[in-house]
This record gives sequence, C-alpha cells and structure tokens, in this order.
Amino acid sequence: MMVDKDIKTLNKVITSVPANLGLGAVAAGMKRWVTFVKVTDEFAGANAIFLCSGTTATNAASGVAKDKQYLGNQYDAFAYPDSPRPEAPLFSIAASKFLTAFTTAGNMHLFLQYFDE
Repeated sequence: MMVDKDIKTLNKVITSVPANLGLGAVAAGMKRWVTFVKVTDEFAGANAIFLCSGTTATNAASGVAKDKQYLGNQYDAFAYPDSPRPEAPLFSIAASKFLTAFTTAGNMHLFLQYFDE
C-alpha cells in the first residue's frame, strides 16, 4: 500500500557522545515516526547504537530517556527493515521531544528515514 507522507532522511556519523541529531524538537501535537534505519559500523570492534527520545542530548546517556531503541552491530552494516516501509513505522518520538543517539564504542554512520505527523 502506498502511503502519502513527507518522508525525510538523515545521514550522520554518530559517536559515543550522546547528541541531538539536529532535527529539532517534534512540533506540538505531532509525532516523529521513524520508518527505516541503516547503520554502518566504522569502529573496528563490537559496537551498538542507541536511538533515544529525550528533552536534551544528555538525557540519552544519563538514562533519563524513557524510550531507548538498542540496535546491536558488530563489524558490519545492517538495515531495519530490509527496505523502507513508511506504512509500518518502527517507533515514534512524542511532541516536544528530540531524537538523540549515541554508540557504545566508536563511530557509526546512521541513515534514518522519518516523517512528522
């Protein structure tokens, strides 16, 4: 089924320092729906990435974020799902929250597809 959404993408290198992804806070009365995640490990070792919902970037590291998505990875690249599916979002970020991210070790390249509704 085709879904008519204003799909946006993000390409960013994520480090072990929690960071706001630069998307800004989700607008009042809206949700940010993440529909596709592709990660490539740039660290020569075991690594994982956390995608978090928080009020600031520091929420992610301190454990204050109530919603953390853990995506394990080791020496490789992966995509979830296998191909983008906007009609079946993976998770959402609530209004006034930020999507933040950090890794457990070194750098990872993150490609993210999302829409606000």
